[in-house]
Amino acid sequence: MSVTDFGPATAASRPALLRFPGDVRTVTGSTFLIESDHARVLLECGLFQGFTDLRRRNRAKLPYDASSIHAVVITHAHLDHCGYLPRLVRHGFRGPILTSAHTARLAEIVLRDSARLQMETARHANEHGWSTHRPARPLHDETDVDTTVKFFDAVPVGNHVETMAGTRLTPLHGGHILGSAWAQLTLEDGHTLATSGDLGRPGHPLLLPPEPFTGADVLLMEPTYGIRRHEPERALTEEPAMTSARYTVNDVMTKNVVTVTPDTEFKEIAAAMKQWKVAAVPVIESKGHVVGVVSEADLLPKEEFHAHRIGLIEQMYRPGDTAKAGAVRAEELMTSPAITVKPDVPLPQAARLMADQRIKRLPVVDADGSLKGIVSRADLLKVFLRSDDDLAAEIRREVVNRLFPASSVKASVTWGVATLTGRVRDVTLIPVAARLAQSVEGVVGVDCRLEGEASD
Repeated sequence: MSVTDFGPATAASRPALLRFPGDVRTVTGSTFLIESDHARVLLECGLFQGFTDLRRRNRAKLPYDASSIHAVVITHAHLDHCGYLPRLVRHGFRGPILTSAHTARLAEIVLRDSARLQMETARHANEHGWSTHRPARPLHDETDVDTTVKFFDAVPVGNHVETMAGTRLTPLHGGHILGSAWAQLTLEDGHTLATSGDLGRPGHPLLLPPEPFTGADVLLMEPTYGIRRHEPERALTEEPAMTSARYTVNDVMTKNVVTVTPDTEFKEIAAAMKQWKVAAVPVIESKGHVVGVVSEADLLPKEEFHAHRIGLIEQMYRPGDTAKAGAVRAEELMTSPAITVKPDVPLPQAARLMADQRIKRLPVVDADGSLKGIVSRADLLKVFLRSDDDLAAEIRREVVNRLFPASSVKASVTWGVATLTGRVRDVTLIPVAARLAQSVEGVVGVDCRLEGEASD
């Protein structure tokens, strides 16, 4: 572990020491330790990620006593800057975790997701026997995260807060992700130290730009991309690297729709449903806006109450059905307002809406509420008619080639079930690959047979 002396101390204190227990000669596992007379502050607490040799460092003995750390400062909620926090807490840390409010909220999400992945990886290792640990155990679990989040202490960006007697922290906007901030520490001996974290670029449509650096005795930077020049137009216009064509309602909806108007008569509605073999019809006004839907369920009360007089009890407990029993036009029969969906809604979201509302068909409308089509439960199942070859090609393109480039990983699909085989260097990506393959529209199931190249 490297050590840096801050230089001559003041008469009242000794010089602070800066140690590097984290990302030296790598771009992951960010951690810096500041030690002064009365304070031990950890800047960042990142997880080592990537190849096996790096990940092994997460299980190595700490080069410091976790219980002696007075506070931790986190610049942003990426795993390589905050992912080791649950492990630190497990080893005895009980001080405040100082960060912005947004970073605290995002970090909890990231840490919980990391815990689930760690647990999935350990389970997979135990089932397939590729780990040297018997049994394989996760670095941390959700219980560790529950304990960790109790120590988050939000610091307003731009404000000064005293971490320990004589040591002051000032977080300033970093512009990297939501809540990110570069940190400036004023130590008890009067020296100042700043750490950049990961900095963003000016001109982002959602994030404040990084605040200018105002000077410090020591500046810590992570120049991963320091030799590259950004092209101003590309960053905001390029497609993200891990995107896949997702099917939307517009891809499967029926565009020729049987409709009625508010003044359409009962028998005409029933005849249309029979002729076109549909269970419901949208009701549209003159401008094409959907104002309601008449379904078979709306017509049934007419038959149910046809042979007898409607009593007071039925009127009290079934007012809607008894009213429809006497209805003769669509405006009296329809369910309104209509439950509709937009053309660009992903198919899983449309399926959830149908399930939640217990309906079989959804009118598809544009931003103005005008009818553009209709989508049924059968339409949503069309994605499962994709050919096995088409599914396999998408899995190779969007999962295998992106997660495991230049590897021996193979993907095949039979009757909609995807099979992944081969050996990979980074075993933590195995459950990720399985989840991404399952997310491909039309995949029925995934048989993941991936194995690690080396034991971990």
